[in-house]
Amino acid sequence: GNKTVVIHYIDIIDTIPPVLTLKGKQIDTIAVNSTFIDSGVTISDGYYRISELDSLLKTSTNMITSVLGIDTITYSLTDPSGNTAKSIKRMVVIIDTIPPVMKLIGPAIDSVEVYDTYIDSGVTVTDNVKPVNVVVTTSGSFYKAFPKGVTTITGVYTIIYSAKDKSGNISRITRIVKVQDRIAPVIALVGIPIANVCRWWKYTDQGYSVSDNYDSTKYIKVDAIGSFVTNGGTEMQGYYVLAYVATDRAGNRD
Repeated sequence: GNKTVVIHYIDIIDTIPPVLTLKGKQIDTIAVNSTFIDSGVTISDGYYRISELDSLLKTSTNMITSVLGIDTITYSLTDPSGNTAKSIKRMVVIIDTIPPVMKLIGPAIDSVEVYDTYIDSGVTVTDNVKPVNVVVTTSGSFYKAFPKGVTTITGVYTIIYSAKDKSGNISRITRIVKVQDRIAPVIALVGIPIANVCRWWKYTDQGYSVSDNYDSTKYIKVDAIGSFVTNGGTEMQGYYVLAYVATDRAGNRD
């Protein structure tokens, strides 16, 4: 009647790790200085409920959204049984698509005397990425005509400022420069300024000399004015004035 009892203890354990799957894109892109919204991951496991594993999910990253470049987010998980899931990664590319902002220093429409050197006031530049790393270049008809800024021909010209940031974003702004002749011609009498002539005699004036800072003399219009002209010359006895007015092509008068 003797009996022997043998007891087997069976330890049921979980040896299969959870599985992580990315939600959304594996390579994502955001604008610099914006907030990255992480799509996260899905968790699957053969034993534990997802609600038991959610709090155990870990993410690690050194992402700084104010700095251009590529950052990585790593997702990892170890379940309560000590099984570690294969970690997965998401790459986040931080890009800049916003061009620099330029403002003209000085007027948008400027002018300079012909033959003078134009002093370009330039522009101010700001950018959404710090530190500001922007290259400003100039083009347009003004510097094409006057590479060193020394003006020689009147007209209306443009200066185009182009700002290019490190990401290749470009902005442009234009200044209009008017090269003008604002100096009147110089006219001088030939001979003495006082002359006598008999009544009814033909008066022959000695004339004048004229010069201009820009126009040649053939473009200078000279008009005779005064009481000598309006009263018919030598037909009447008296004191009269004969004057000459010189006008250049820009309308400057002397």
